[in-house]
Amino acid sequence: RSGTYILLTPRTWSIQSWGVFAIACPRGGSIYEWQLNIGTRAVVISGAPTQNVCILVTEEKHLVALGAANNKLLVQWCDQDANTTWTPATTNTAGSRKITGGSEILCGIKTRGTNLIFTDGAVWTMTFIGGQDVFGFDHVATGAAGIIGPNGAAEAGGVVYWMGQNDFWLFDGVVRP
Repeated sequence: RSGTYILLTPRTWSIQSWGVFAIACPRGGSIYEWQLNIGTRAVVISGAPTQNVCILVTEEKHLVALGAANNKLLVQWCDQDANTTWTPATTNTAGSRKITGGSEILCGIKTRGTNLIFTDGAVWTMTFIGGQDVFGFDHVATGAAGIIGPNGAAEAGGVVYWMGQNDFWLFDGVVRP
C-alpha cells in the first residue's frame, strides 16, 4: 500500500515530585508546579524552558528538562534545589548538554546512582559528578536499544527495563537484552 502517512505523537505527561510539591510537563509544553493547594491551579515555573519533551528530578534535586526549549536533543537542568534558576553561573549548578544518537529524546528515568535518558536511537546515563560540569554523560547503548516510545520504561529494584525496537532491554549498570 502506498501513500503518505502522518505520525501523531500522543499528549503524554511526565510528573515528578519536588519535595512535597508536584511538578508536571505535557509533551511539547511548559513545566508546571502545583503546591498541593486544592484551591489553586498549577503554575508555570518561572525561568524554566518551554516546549519540553519531558522532565525528571534527580536524587540531588535538580529538575531536568529533556528535549528542552524545542531542541529535541537538549538536556537542561536548574540549579540544585532552586527550580526557578536555569541560567548557568559560577554561583549555581544550572546547565545544559546536547546529546547525540537519534533524532529526539523520548523520555528519562531516575535509577539507583544515575539517570537514564532515552532517544529513539540511543541510551545515555546522566550521573551527578559535582564540580563545574555538574553531570557526567555516558553513551551506553545505540541502535535497537533505543526506546520504542515515551512510556516504554520502568524501574524496579534499581534495574530499569524498557522495550526497544525489536527486544526488551535492561540496565543494571550495563545495558543488556
